[in-house]
Amino acid sequence: MGTCKKCGAEFGKNDQFCVVCGGQIIKDEGKKDFGNEMLQETAAASEPGIRRLKYKINIDKSRFENYGREIFTLFKDVFTKPVAASSKYAREPLKEASFISMLIMGILQGFLAVWISSRPFGRILKGFLPIFKTGRISPYGIIFLRSFIVFGIVLFALTLGLFISAQLLYNVRVKLLSLWNIVSISGILYVTMMLVLIMTYYAAPSVNIVFAMFITVIILVSIYQSIKEITGLSEDRAAFTAGAGFILMAAIIYLLSAII
Repeated sequence: MGTCKKCGAEFGKNDQFCVVCGGQIIKDEGKKDFGNEMLQETAAASEPGIRRLKYKINIDKSRFENYGREIFTLFKDVFTKPVAASSKYAREPLKEASFISMLIMGILQGFLAVWISSRPFGRILKGFLPIFKTGRISPYGIIFLRSFIVFGIVLFALTLGLFISAQLLYNVRVKLLSLWNIVSISGILYVTMMLVLIMTYYAAPSVNIVFAMFITVIILVSIYQSIKEITGLSEDRAAFTAGAGFILMAAIIYLLSAII
């Protein structure tokens, strides 16, 4: 049953015309709700995209979690068994995690440079504010950025120096990523050494010298041992390759400073 939209008279289920006014009966039943239907169709069409987005988010989350675990394991290995860690990551080099680790170490080295310069350590953050006001970097920011950039250049130059020395001297092909991991571990040890030296300088200066020599020996031994292991060279040749790598590093840094 329903009512005619013209006169309001009631009509039967099977009536097609109103018995009072004779107008054609337009029934509401059976009409589609196009709004709801469109929403349903849109939701159905976008569901695969939503699933793909959720899948990508899960992948990215898992990737960052893996980076975190790799970085944590790297630092743990370096601080507990540095020489063995250098050989381990030379054989099984890390990719993104090693670069992230060096980024962290570079930032820490920048803060240490400000600390060494005898300027208030806490004011380093204020040093960056003039960048947004005048377009110029304050002295605090310059010290930080200079140290950060130099740290990266030294690591890059040492990696390239070791690669060239192994290739030119003994025609040994070594993966740059493996050499980068060896140098990265040396960078971690160096920055840690600087941090400890600065913190204990006034308390025990004589102990600092011994500690610095100890860490320096560990760095040299780890580089030598890793070069020997991944190249298969003899002890003398591995030592000569490592020494030549440091000389080439100094030459590369000198050339870059002359160009820049």
